Amino acid sequence: QDQVLTAAGLSISVPSGWTAAAPEKPAGLVFSSSAGRSDGRASITVGLISSTKPTLLPAGLRSRLSDTPAGKVVALGGGVEALRYRGLAPRGLATGSTLDLTAVPTSIGTATVACVVPKGGGVRACDAATASLTIANADVVALGPDAGYADSLEKILTAFSTGRKTTRAALAQQTLPRQQWEAARRVAGVYGTAARRLAAVAPADAGELAAHTRLVDALREVAGGYEQMAAATEAQQPVQFAAAVERVTRREIGVSEALRGFRALGYDIG
Repeated sequence: QDQVLTAAGLSISVPSGWTAAAPEKPAGLVFSSSAGRSDGRASITVGLISSTKPTLLPAGLRSRLSDTPAGKVVALGGGVEALRYRGLAPRGLATGSTLDLTAVPTSIGTATVACVVPKGGGVRACDAATASLTIANADVVALGPDAGYADSLEKILTAFSTGRKTTRAALAQQTLPRQQWEAARRVAGVYGTAARRLAAVAPADAGELAAHTRLVDALREVAGGYEQMAAATEAQQPVQFAAAVERVTRREIGVSEALRGFRALGYDIG
């Protein structure tokens, strides 16, 4: 009779003879919630980790690998697709052992089954336990970019890019205070509109949601900077105007970094 391990709404079945002795958790693999068992040689852990697409490997673990491995797409029960990594050897792992890891992106984090196996044993039990994975209280999301979200993102950012180019060029050409005020308000509106439209189409994947939130916040920050520029122009306050320009310059870097984050997740956003 197998025993069931449960953590954060994730469940797997493991052999009844495996005990609750603390399983080995490789350095760099940090679970927010987990449960594990060991047979004295091999060990298995199920739980949630924080990681992002496309690899679903946490940064701490990747930093302990000699290179970034290619995961294999595997089908689990219920039509769930996962990325599986075989034979990982992160620095700090017990000599003679390797790490097999299977990861599924969900709306609350990456559901992960991690097995530390010695040479010649444990793989079959690990595979059987992984195949039994069930996920409750969370939505499973696609391994690749979400098609619906990607479409919305492209449309919003295309309109934003066009509007930003046009309104910033117009602002640069203005020399009179009233014209500068109007132009700065229009630029702020472009950023604010993009932030509002993005806020209405948040993705389901936890890792993508973090990148999404960073971009929305960055757009709002830049919009606020242009509003400050407009206010300083209207009040004829050159010192405040210069401070607002500096703020916009800094916050624009945040927008660029947030967009790079989406590219790292596999989104083609130009």
